[in-house]
Amino acid sequence: IRFLEALSTFAHPADGTAIAFVAEMHNWQLSADALARKAVIDLVDGRYVLHPLTRAYLQNRVGREQLVTLQQRMVQHYLSYIEEYQYDFDQIDREWPNIQYAFETAYHNELWQQFIELILRLGQFLTARGYGDDYQKWLSQALDVSEKIGDSSTKAVLLHNLAVQYQERGDLDSAVELYIQSLALKEATGDLAAE
Repeated sequence: IRFLEALSTFAHPADGTAIAFVAEMHNWQLSADALARKAVIDLVDGRYVLHPLTRAYLQNRVGREQLVTLQQRMVQHYLSYIEEYQYDFDQIDREWPNIQYAFETAYHNELWQQFIELILRLGQFLTARGYGDDYQKWLSQALDVSEKIGDSSTKAVLLHNLAVQYQERGDLDSAVELYIQSLALKEATGDLAAE
């Protein structure tokens, strides 16, 4: 049942190792194979998936507190995954629907630090793969979050990254304004080592 509960936190077909991480299971293959043979879960291109009704039932069954704990593990798994494959865009592409869902889950569950880390770690991927609009939206959300949690150093980095986005789109006035705000925050926090 732990494998099923963990699988319910994924909105898209997921790799068994990701589900096992969330379930905190080491010998997950036997459970997954048995569940697939009984048609409780589907195996699609080597990835596991629940029927949407089964997913909803399991999420209801585990209760809100346990679901949030499982979702936190799912977000943590994708943070680790991105750290490992940060420059291997093909690997990130393979997991993109679940990574995108991890963004949404982190934001929805107010996992602010993880939300910001996801954005900061994926900047190059998002820009290179044409997700600039999403990246800009997430950067803006992360700026609001950094303000809410009072993290001026992170806010300076986010302002800088957002300025780069505006610069790449040709909006130099907005880019300069954001660069100035970022620099002012870095000066105020004493974090000018990168300059």
